[in-house]
Amino acid sequence: MRKHTKIILTTCISVVSFLTLGCNHVGESDKQAADTAQNDSSVLNIGTLSQSISYYEKGEKIMGYEYEMAQDFAKSLNREINFIIGKDVNDLANKVANGEVDVVAYPIVMSNEHRQKLLFTNHTYITHQVLVQRKEEKKIAIKGKRQKKEKTIIQKEINDVTQLIGKEVWVLAGSKHEERLKNLNEEIGGGIVIKTCGEEEDEEDLIDRVSKKEIDFTICDEKVAKANTSEYNNIDLSLNVSFDQRSAWVVKDTILLNAVNRWEEKVQTQKLVRTLHMKYFDTKKYVAANNHRIRITKIPKGSHEISNYDPYYKKFGAQYGFDWRLIAAITHKESRFYPDVIGWSGSIGLMQLMPNTARKMGAKSREDLFDPEVNIKIGCKCLKVMFDSYKSIPNTDDRIRFTLASYNAGVGHIKDAQALAKKYGKDPLIWKDNVETYVRLKSNRQYFTDPVVKHGYMSGNNVCNYVATIMAQYEEYKEKFSND
Repeated sequence: MRKHTKIILTTCISVVSFLTLGCNHVGESDKQAADTAQNDSSVLNIGTLSQSISYYEKGEKIMGYEYEMAQDFAKSLNREINFIIGKDVNDLANKVANGEVDVVAYPIVMSNEHRQKLLFTNHTYITHQVLVQRKEEKKIAIKGKRQKKEKTIIQKEINDVTQLIGKEVWVLAGSKHEERLKNLNEEIGGGIVIKTCGEEEDEEDLIDRVSKKEIDFTICDEKVAKANTSEYNNIDLSLNVSFDQRSAWVVKDTILLNAVNRWEEKVQTQKLVRTLHMKYFDTKKYVAANNHRIRITKIPKGSHEISNYDPYYKKFGAQYGFDWRLIAAITHKESRFYPDVIGWSGSIGLMQLMPNTARKMGAKSREDLFDPEVNIKIGCKCLKVMFDSYKSIPNTDDRIRFTLASYNAGVGHIKDAQALAKKYGKDPLIWKDNVETYVRLKSNRQYFTDPVVKHGYMSGNNVCNYVATIMAQYEEYKEKFSND
């Protein structure tokens, strides 16, 4: 990470640094104004959007890059905070312009129109649009001194925008991505086949469709794409299709403007930016505790055991009423059978337990969660609580699917999806083609802002893929290993 004095969130965000956009030295009058903001005892109203990069619920925890940055800013002023979730960027701009919110903790594009009515801070982001495409592994033969060898290379179809001629590229109708694609098409002389989708899909859906080979290309902000591709190992974002675009937080008055600018210049804030960049935009899902290297445990051929922790799967699976092979499949997905990993959200160990949740389930300390036996026991206990909350679901496999989805995203989000399914005429007790559909749609603003929804945005495709992956692994384990 480069050490600068300003912020760039180019999203892959592959570089995060600080950018001063016409940032003047804070004078004495500015300091007094900032001190006024700090001495204010009123609640700080922060506006943001419910999205994967800004603010969302995961289990019992609120997460999001902008959420955590805003929390730190409010802490620097020693003020309580009240989050106000806007409908879209224009709604946030209107809310700060009319004084309904004090600070918009979300990047607003620094257009000429916005500059005329909004106060932009020095907490500035630079991002651009990228082509989302698949990357494929291909083995090629290379000549060795004594025998032929094989080398694995990574290939992608498009390396230059002119190669998009004759290709279908999907974008959201009426979005800035559609506008950019039309301009790009004119720039290269035409030939791009522009396909649009409506409100039933969003950027996350299009990325998922690229990964699943349902479509070949889409265009997305690099930051949004980076935040939504950590679960995909076949997505490439390396081709830029636009120039950089500046955006920033905005505030309602000069007192808060100076307060944000002073906070943004602090070394502690710069460190936080780097930390949160790694947490939300790095493609790595885990960090290793105690400097251990993360490794994937593979089942040896001819082995009659899934992992070293089978005795615990069997013991606690029986205690809480689960097939031990299901617990093993969950652990494989969560940690690859490695007990010392810490997830990007703070989850710990084999079954990736959140410390606060685990404490409610009987864990004595955070360190206990690195103990495989304790971790598996509490993980099974959590699953049992969720499984019992779905007693009305008649099909056992579906009940397991609902439980897995809740384990990954939180019961509240899945109850929301059930409510949506019921509202739109689907069966709220059946997973496939019913509740699963609305789990996916909970990343779509039309649905996560629906009045029946209580928990806002959710990365629905990731949740559904999580459930499908574990169920497939469970079936494989059932074929290979007996239920002893």
